Amino acid sequence: ADVSTIGVRTVTLTGTDRAGNTSTATCSYTVGTPITILSPQPGTIVGSGGIVQVSFALTDGTGARISRAQAQALAASCSVRVWLDNAAPVCATYDASTRTFQATLYIPKQAPQGTHRVNVGEFSGSALVASGSVDVTYGAATKPR
Repeated sequence: ADVSTIGVRTVTLTGTDRAGNTSTATCSYTVGTPITILSPQPGTIVGSGGIVQVSFALTDGTGARISRAQAQALAASCSVRVWLDNAAPVCATYDASTRTFQATLYIPKQAPQGTHRVNVGEFSGSALVASGSVDVTYGAATKPR
């Protein structure tokens, strides 16, 4: 099966039993790249203004970051997106010097205080092929007594 390119793929498999009977099946599979969210850290408290700076990397199966060329192509095509809770996603940008993707999210002022989910997704067309998330807390921090 081809795992060299990102996206939804199909493979046709054929098997033969000892009696010589043959059967063929076509299966779909998805190739994505693991997402490592570098910031924010889980549980980060987002204060007044509600700005969340998101930084993350895409890696291959060995844990090495994908090539700069591949990352730049993904960013240029808006194939890597970031969103808060169920809001509309924004396209991530790519910084070749740090080999990381970035995005800035704004928590709306009317959003309730509490836990909100930062989502990162890699898309092939409209198909989500890889994702990651981290929870942040919006609102005033309470100090332990």
